[in-house]
Amino acid sequence: MGNFLDSTNIVKPKGLFLDSQGLFSYILSLPDLVAYYPLNETSGDAINQAPATKGTLNGTITGATQGVAGQVGRAYSFDGVNDQITMDLWAAVNTNITMGTICKTNDLAEGRQSIISNGGGSGGNRGYSLVINGGVTPTTDGSLFILDHFVKWVDTGYNWPDTNFHIVDLVLNSSGFPSIFVDGIQKYSSGSVTFSSANTTSAIGMDLGLGFMNGKIQHAYILNQALANGNRLKIARIARLA
Repeated sequence: MGNFLDSTNIVKPKGLFLDSQGLFSYILSLPDLVAYYPLNETSGDAINQAPATKGTLNGTITGATQGVAGQVGRAYSFDGVNDQITMDLWAAVNTNITMGTICKTNDLAEGRQSIISNGGGSGGNRGYSLVINGGVTPTTDGSLFILDHFVKWVDTGYNWPDTNFHIVDLVLNSSGFPSIFVDGIQKYSSGSVTFSSANTTSAIGMDLGLGFMNGKIQHAYILNQALANGNRLKIARIARLA
């Protein structure tokens, strides 16, 4: 009867066995790429690999553990206390920008876990960040927030689902209105909320002392455009998250 393949017994590869080089190459090919951090180093700085800005915007690491297993290749682990990566500002804009990364939290109940942040400070140009909020007001249920630094918390109404890896994108369109995508699928959008333009510095795993990520982060990318749906879905599929 020939060969028979029982698809129910196929196990999807995870971590270092996934096509990290394929994802690396695809993200590098995206248009208007400002910065890209695979976060696959085992020592040294977090190196920005975006062709147009390579050699600049490298991240300084404080405390994060490098070289741990991620969803696609290696990742950094953050302790939720003071681990962080900081770098010069990615973009002093609040329109036509995408910030995305593959990440996981270790604890849905822990409060104010900042994933990725463009800008910060308490002045007029504060910037914005993505935050999982599990244990501190205004909510305590693992809700995903967009924070306009020191001014407003925007509850997306989406609860981070579990402690597995997911890919999350914050997109601000040409009017500055936000959308959130998780594993390539839209979870939130607004036609009225806007955010401050950014200044000072950018960060991964931290939001200027407001909160620190307790989990793992890898493949962080920033683009000067609202990333198209097809691009988002392809990233998620290469990472086996869609």
